[in-house]
Order: sequence, then structure tokens, then C-alpha cells
Amino acid sequence: MTLHFTVKKNYTLALFFVHGTAVSCIWPLSLLCVFVGVPYLSFHCGQIHRFHAIR
Repeated sequence: MTLHFTVKKNYTLALFFVHGTAVSCIWPLSLLCVFVGVPYLSFHCGQIHRFHAIR
């Protein structure tokens, strides 16, 4: 019973650790995606709009 509890506790800790690591890794990446993606998308939409305006 004690062993099972220890394993479960360690598993939970490992899960928290992995989750924390993933969040700390993904968080800057998602921020970068937003910073790069938003101007790119607005530029892309502007290009399409201009293309249709020319036609």
C-alpha cells in the first residue's frame, strides 16, 4: 500500500514537472507565433485585398 502511494505520488509529481516544463517551453513559442502570425496574416490579407482591388 505504501509503495503504491509512493509511486502514485511520484507519478503526480512527474506529471506536474512535465506539464510545467511543457508550459514554459510552449509559452514563448505561442507568443512568438502570435507576434509573427498576426502581422503576416494582416499583410497577407492586405495583399489579397489589393489584388482584388486591382482587378
